[in-house]
Amino acid sequence: MAPLGRLLALTAVGAALVVGHDGGSTAGSKRRLGDAEAMERNLLALPLAKRDIDTLKLAFALECLQAQFLSYAATGGPLPDDVTGGGPAPEGGKNASLSPSIRARCEEMADENGAQIALLQKILTRVTGAPQACPYVSIGKGFSETMNMALETKLDPPFSPYDTDSGFLLGAHMLGEVVTGAYAGFLGAIKDPELTDAFAGILATEAYQAGNVRSVLFEKDATQGVLLPYRYRRAAARMADTGTVVNALAALRSKLARGAMGKPQEIGVRHVAPANANGLVFRPAFKDALSVLQLGAANRPAGFYPNDIFAVLNL
Repeated sequence: MAPLGRLLALTAVGAALVVGHDGGSTAGSKRRLGDAEAMERNLLALPLAKRDIDTLKLAFALECLQAQFLSYAATGGPLPDDVTGGGPAPEGGKNASLSPSIRARCEEMADENGAQIALLQKILTRVTGAPQACPYVSIGKGFSETMNMALETKLDPPFSPYDTDSGFLLGAHMLGEVVTGAYAGFLGAIKDPELTDAFAGILATEAYQAGNVRSVLFEKDATQGVLLPYRYRRAAARMADTGTVVNALAALRSKLARGAMGKPQEIGVRHVAPANANGLVFRPAFKDALSVLQLGAANRPAGFYPNDIFAVLNL
């Protein structure tokens, strides 16, 4: 099978296995996950333990970043206030300049992530008694600072995920790898079975999205696709190709997460999935995922989250 076909097939199988989990009753899980309205009714009727509520808030903070990034890329504007809980408008978002095929992927991803954050907001509003506000997210500076750190130089003009197909794919890859790993970790922390099913469904969607983005980046690397119109220290005499940049980001992710997201040679552009020797996706603790998004500063605001997210989340 060709690399792209093999990648999509494995991603589909893995996601289907995740969605099929319900503690022993696959039929029951399919019934719940196949009926969005029934699942929502069940979730909104749940009495949740504090630990589950805290996990919901952490997932919500990640969705505030990823869904806002995609909303701007697809529509040129932020998520609705009723979804963000009236949180502050993000920095640096704008409508992406994309080819028709990549725009179609972008719009579907935006719809899916918008639905995910809307569901999390409904649950949090019910269990806490008030809408949860999104933390302030710095989209433009977060991406440009991450790229500068990965490539060990200051790019001029600053990198943007909104200017080209490749730039958007790279931005989706940056966030998708972290969010997918974090959801895999969240599953081990949740106690309520209905909420576990919901998070399994979100994880499956994130895995499909991340696998699709990886497949396109893999093909771009195989064809020597040019990603950035920059010269930088690691390749001082040539333009940056897709694989070089993706691998630089993998090395940075590994470093900032202190190995919790895998070694660079395990998660680079030539890999179908960021998995360990047992074939299991790396599952960083939230603090390690946050360290990546805050550029190594898990204990202080920086990067994509320049303000204290824990104060906003009341954690």
